[in-house]
Parts: sequence; structure tokens; C-alpha cells
Amino acid sequence: MSNGVNWNTHKKLTHCNCKRISVDGCEDYVRVGGNEGDYNVITK
Repeated sequence: MSNGVNWNTHKKLTHCNCKRISVDGCEDYVRVGGNEGDYNVITK
């Protein structure tokens, strides 16, 4: 089971299953909330 957050949140604040991190964004911006040690940002 994955605890990840779908990359395409399309301007909707989305939390992971444990509620420790959140992601909001679209093609123009990405905002990540939470402690830096609790998430990894993966870019292509």
C-alpha cells in the first residue's frame, strides 16, 4: 500500500493517508505542507 499523494491535485489541497503532509498545485505552482523530513519531492 502506498502512502503517496497523487501528483495532479489541480488546485485542491490533498493530504496523504496519515495527514502529515499536504500538496496543492496545478501546472503553474506546487505547494507542499509538512515537515521537510516527512516527504520527498520527485521531479521528472
